[in-house]
Amino acid sequence: MFVLPVVAILGRCGTRVSQEPIPSDAEHQFRRRRRRFRAAPPEATPCPRDGGNRAQPAARSNGSVKSCVTVALGGALGTLTRYLVDEGLADRLFPVATFLVNITGSFALGALLATLLVRDGGASPRHPLRLLLGTGFLGGYTTYSALAVETDTLLRGDHLALGLSYAVGSVLAGLLAALAGVAAARSVLR
Repeated sequence: MFVLPVVAILGRCGTRVSQEPIPSDAEHQFRRRRRRFRAAPPEATPCPRDGGNRAQPAARSNGSVKSCVTVALGGALGTLTRYLVDEGLADRLFPVATFLVNITGSFALGALLATLLVRDGGASPRHPLRLLLGTGFLGGYTTYSALAVETDTLLRGDHLALGLSYAVGSVLAGLLAALAGVAAARSVLR
């Protein structure tokens, strides 16, 4: 669960996760001396884990912390909403809840991105509304993994036609819903 953040933190100091053999002490010293003479990018700061010898890009500002909190808040609300929809529509052969959240989520994401594009002149990945509602809420609300599991369950049972139509229909309906969301947002914003 915590592998990716640890790898990301280690990556800031130039640590690589690889299967290469550990270099001998002499080879390590040679590489270390050679790195000292490389020109660092202008925004680089010394890496504290390496005694300041290896220059790395400067750390991001507090904006990344705010972005993480924004995405986490939106994701928590989106996941809770999906759970409530799933509980309300459970116990059916056809996975109505997953189909519904994926289609409505696709529509909403299309509308959100089109709105940001028209209103703000661009849908920057770091835009606060895109982080909160797009990456966070709609990312937590929609679920590709449940689509895959439910398709597999249908295909393993005696519901081959239903499983195939669910998988293909969900992807196509999601695409059409996203396009409809874009069109709806554009028509409202004109």
